[in-house]
Amino acid sequence: MHPSFERDRCAEFVRLFAAAQRRLFLYALSLLHDPVEAEEVVQSASVVLWQKFDDFAPDSDFTSWACRVLYYEILKWRERRAKQGVSLSPEFLESLADEASLLLNNVDRRRDALHRCLAKLRPRDREMLLERYRDGNTTETIAERYNRTVGAVRRALHRLRMSLVECIRREMAQSEHP
Repeated sequence: MHPSFERDRCAEFVRLFAAAQRRLFLYALSLLHDPVEAEEVVQSASVVLWQKFDDFAPDSDFTSWACRVLYYEILKWRERRAKQGVSLSPEFLESLADEASLLLNNVDRRRDALHRCLAKLRPRDREMLLERYRDGNTTETIAERYNRTVGAVRRALHRLRMSLVECIRREMAQSEHP
């Protein structure tokens, strides 16, 4: 295989894996309920993912594919644990995996709804929310910047949060029933 092609494939794998790693960890955690074990399984699965990367279809969803591979690695890990006297049935684990997949999908839908709702806000309101929750500025700092009282900023942020919650609910309902 040509070295530059291999380098490009490696870079593509690293990019996709890095983007999916947190979600893979959360998926493993939802099935294992132990962060240390989840991290160990994700790490060992990363080797398997690289070994099987040629099987990945570039036009498909890497995270979904990786979760499926990770699921089988979790099954193997569970089998090893069962030999030590700790086990869950494969059927129960499969139902947990299905539920975890739905939850991951729901997180993506909620994030997309949040982005759409943020885009609907007035620029000044959106900026205030982002300054507080993305940038971590205190309400005092924001109050100074906007020449408002701290109480007024807190009320405005509360109103904006409630507005976002309602907007996200509507967006989620609309995406379920277009």
